[in-house]
Amino acid sequence: MEIIKAHPEGIRHGDLVAEIHSAFPQMDPNMVSGLIYDLNRTCPDLIYEPSRGVYRHVSFREEDEEEPNEKEGTVEKPGIHEIVPRKEEDF
Repeated sequence: MEIIKAHPEGIRHGDLVAEIHSAFPQMDPNMVSGLIYDLNRTCPDLIYEPSRGVYRHVSFREEDEEEPNEKEGTVEKPGIHEIVPRKEEDF
């Protein structure tokens, strides 16, 4: 959290992984990346993504920035066992 707070302009995912890895060299960078990839979803009251791959602390959110829509940027996929009706247009 301190690393993100130290970057008011936001910090890119790769740079955040590098800084965490330099602070904890015993941690594998891939593991660090896997742990932080969804920070904006696990800590939405502390961190947000002003753009893809950039993490920023909410205290630096600008007033004209909108909260992202929950559905924005997501694609719904049917589950493995869900039956999806086929249409003639699908073929």
